[in-house]
Amino acid sequence: MTAKYPKFMPILSSYTSRVSGRSSQELLASPAGLARALADTQRVVGHDGVLCFYAPHLQARSCVQSAGSLCSADDAPQSGSLAAVLEAIAALRTTLPSGVHICACFPGPELMLAELRRSCLPNPPELSDYDYVGDVFLSLVRAACEAGAHGVAIAEDLHGGECAPESCFRSARKLVDFYSAALVAFLEPGSDAAGALAIADFVFKLPADPGKLELLGGAANGFANEKTPMTTNKDVPIDVSVEELRVLRALAMN
Repeated sequence: MTAKYPKFMPILSSYTSRVSGRSSQELLASPAGLARALADTQRVVGHDGVLCFYAPHLQARSCVQSAGSLCSADDAPQSGSLAAVLEAIAALRTTLPSGVHICACFPGPELMLAELRRSCLPNPPELSDYDYVGDVFLSLVRAACEAGAHGVAIAEDLHGGECAPESCFRSARKLVDFYSAALVAFLEPGSDAAGALAIADFVFKLPADPGKLELLGGAANGFANEKTPMTTNKDVPIDVSVEELRVLRALAMN
């Protein structure tokens, strides 16, 4: 059994909110509601790759408990919106059409560390080093594979800070290979892509100034003879027409 790769995996967080009539925060508070909204959006647009769910800055804060304390790394998959994502994946495996691929989407270690530090006052001792976010990240990758995700999409902000996420990426690579899943990276503008490019199957480098809605191709690692999956160059705005999205889908899938 080999990893599965979709042809078109758009960023539809805002658009899914439009389809469901609920905000991203509301969707991430309800696994059943999130799964239903993502399935409804897929039926409307027709894409063959579903991100569950591109809201990395919101998800990164799920580990924060009362008074700024943090849950344990092992408990992270049962925390807040992270738990909702994992439960929604299990539900989507039974509701999405056959052949539609599901990628669990989580913040990478560097983005998670930055967000947790912004969210935790006073700063918990766990964040004085890199081990905590690395353990959380790998716990989520494992849980996503066990929930039935076809792949894991890492949303990361790599700017050569104090983190050294390459070791976590290598461990994640081993995990997804064990489960015959895919590993994809979405890099925030200005990120250094070298580490992710060496390990992920495909890397999408989000532009600093995306402008109008367009397709964005991924950089492939070792798949020169295969069509690289495509995404959108930004989160699809809520006012985009269904027809415009279906044109992008047709271009990407053909």
